[in-house]
Amino acid sequence: MGRGRKPILSDRTTTCVNLDGKHKKYLQTHNIELSSFVRDTIDVLIQSEESPIEQLKREIEEIKETIQENQIKLAQRETRLHELEAKQETEKEEEVKANEFEVKRRDYVRDCKRMMQTQQTCNRFWMEHLTENWKFTTFDEAKTYVRDIWLDEGVPDKRIKTFLRLN
Repeated sequence: MGRGRKPILSDRTTTCVNLDGKHKKYLQTHNIELSSFVRDTIDVLIQSEESPIEQLKREIEEIKETIQENQIKLAQRETRLHELEAKQETEKEEEVKANEFEVKRRDYVRDCKRMMQTQQTCNRFWMEHLTENWKFTTFDEAKTYVRDIWLDEGVPDKRIKTFLRLN
């Protein structure tokens, strides 16, 4: 089992630093990681030796890198936003289509009340038509739906049960 933090292998050299007890205790109490502390200290020394022109060039490069990173983040978030908006729009369209379909299905079933005047019971062809065209999974589901609509329309329960052959 390895000890310490995992090394980041990108043009790095592992070195050893000897610390006195008080230095080690100071770093621990202030929750300072030694490797980053040494790198930051060396960066400060390098920067103090840079000319003003070199400092500006370095700062410009850092700002360009930050801008590039932010542009990437912006592009990712815009893409995600467009995906979510498209998904939401699709869901709304599907909901509208489902609502329109339900209205048409209700109207169709209401209009089929007239069949009871010409026929004693419903036939298999009509049940198949309901399941295939009006998206019922079973005959029983279709019959229950028709019964509920016709009851709301004021058709007598006994007549509905006779016509649909419900027990």
